[in-house]
Amino acid sequence: MADACDHDDCHTPPGSGSLGIPQVGTFDPAAFERAVNAMLVACGIAPDSVHTGRTAERVRELWQKRLLGGYAIEPAVALGEGFADDRDDMVVVRGIAVHGVCPHHLVPFRGVAHVAY
Repeated sequence: MADACDHDDCHTPPGSGSLGIPQVGTFDPAAFERAVNAMLVACGIAPDSVHTGRTAERVRELWQKRLLGGYAIEPAVALGEGFADDRDDMVVVRGIAVHGVCPHHLVPFRGVAHVAY
């Protein structure tokens, strides 16, 4: 299957200490909800119907907490302090859930990571 991405840097990992995506400020919940409502209107969907009345709020919460929330966490804080260990065994961790958002298409993705060192 062909890769849908048409950018040269799609699969290039971000630079050290950065997402590789320029930021212009902090997350703006009100602006995000307005944008979701505008997108619904652009798609021909009424943003204030019984089915979509809280869609902008729900989408904002998903993006703010689940899809983008981890980017604000410092890895050292999340990982905590290490510990001394004199063993020479290999460490293998399997089944680490990962998720994110493609910055080119704004499509959420999820996967599973396995790490050995």
